[in-house]
Amino acid sequence: MRACLVLISLLLVVGSSGAQLVRAQEGPGGMLEDAYLVRLWTTAEGLPVNHIMDVHQSQDGYLWLATGGGVVRFDGQVFDVFRREDIPGWTTSFASAIYEDRSGRLWLTTDNGEMARYTDGVFEPVTDERGHDPGRVESWYEDADGVLWVGTETGLLRFQGSQGRRYTREDGLPADTIRVVHRDRQGTLWVLTSRGLARWTDGAFRAEAIQPVPRCANHGVHARRGVYEGPDGALWISCDRLLRLYQGRLTPFDTGSSSPLNRLLVDRQGAFWVGTVDGGLLRWQHGEWTHYRPGEHLPWARVWPALEDTQGGLWVAASRNGSGLARIRGDTVQSVALSEHIGNDVIVDVIQDAEGTLWIATDVGLASLRPRRVRTLDKGPGGAILFPLYQHDDGTVWAGT
Repeated sequence: MRACLVLISLLLVVGSSGAQLVRAQEGPGGMLEDAYLVRLWTTAEGLPVNHIMDVHQSQDGYLWLATGGGVVRFDGQVFDVFRREDIPGWTTSFASAIYEDRSGRLWLTTDNGEMARYTDGVFEPVTDERGHDPGRVESWYEDADGVLWVGTETGLLRFQGSQGRRYTREDGLPADTIRVVHRDRQGTLWVLTSRGLARWTDGAFRAEAIQPVPRCANHGVHARRGVYEGPDGALWISCDRLLRLYQGRLTPFDTGSSSPLNRLLVDRQGAFWVGTVDGGLLRWQHGEWTHYRPGEHLPWARVWPALEDTQGGLWVAASRNGSGLARIRGDTVQSVALSEHIGNDVIVDVIQDAEGTLWIATDVGLASLRPRRVRTLDKGPGGAILFPLYQHDDGTVWAGT
C-alpha cells in the first residue's frame, strides 16, 4: 500500500453550537461540488453588537465593519472597536458605511450624518465649509483628480482634504438629495438628484433634465455599486427600474420584469446582472434578457448580485424567506442555504478577500464562507489511518495514513 500524509485545512466554528462543516444545500439549481465551511462571529467573540451595516477589506488587509456599536477593525483573530469617544466629532457609535479612497484613507459615516476620516492610525472629523456634518450619505465617487464627491440627503459635498464644499439647489442642482455622481469618459461630471439631472460645467452646475427619480439601489451602504459606464459611454443606473444616461438624456430601459429592481453588477464579460425585490435575477447579454426565476432556477425570490469571484463565478445573495448564497457559472446554478446558521432577512453585504473567503455582513454577526481544501502529500509506504487526529492552533487538522 502507498502511504500518504493528508493535510485538511478546516475552519472550525467556535460557539455554543460547536464545530460545523456545512455542505451546500441542494436547491432547484443543484448542489455545489465542494463542502463549504461556515463560521459566525458575534458579541461572544468580541463584536460590540451583532448588527453589521457594512463590511470592507482595506488595502492593508484588515476587515473593517460598520456596526450599531461602533467601527470595528478585524485581523482575523481580534476585534478592535472604536466607539464615539474614540472618534472626534461623533455623538453616536452607530456607524453606517465605510468608503476607502485610492490613497488608502477610510471615510466613515454614522446613521445621523456625521463623518470621520481615518489616516495613518488617526481619526479626524469631516465637515462642510460651515462646520456642519455632511448628512446621511447616498453615494460616493472619487474622480481621476482624487477629488471625492459625496452625495447626501442635504446636498453634494466636494472634498479635497477633510473639509468639504457643499452644493445645493442654490448652486444649480435640481434637488438637494443626491442619488448618483459620475464623471464620464469625456470628463463631464454628472449628478443625478431626486428631481433630475445636472452637469458640472465651468465650475458650476447646470440642470439638464427635471423629472422625479426613485431612490436607487446604490444608496447608503451600497453606494459603491449600482452604476456602470458602458463601452459606448452610456451610464447605467439601477433604481426601482434600470435607467440609461446617454448624451444628457435619462431614459428607462425595459427589463421585461414587473418586479422593482435593486442592485446592478457588470461582470468581466460585460454582462449586466440585476437583482429584483420578488422576481429573481435578470441578466442582459448579447442583446437579450435571461430570467433566473424563483423556484425554477433559484431557491429565493428576493435576490441581488453580490460579487464576481476570481474564477468567474457570480455570487447572488438572498435575504428574505430564507437566507443563502447561489453561485452561477455558465449554465450552472448552485446554492448554499444559510438560514439555519444566520436566520432569515439578515444578509447586508458580501465581499471576497484575497484568499477567496467570502465575508458576509449580517444582522446577527459576521459570517465567513470558504470551500474545504484537501491536499494529499506523498510520504512513502505505510498502512492504516493513525488516530487520534491532531489540530494545530491555527485550525489545521493533520491525519496520518
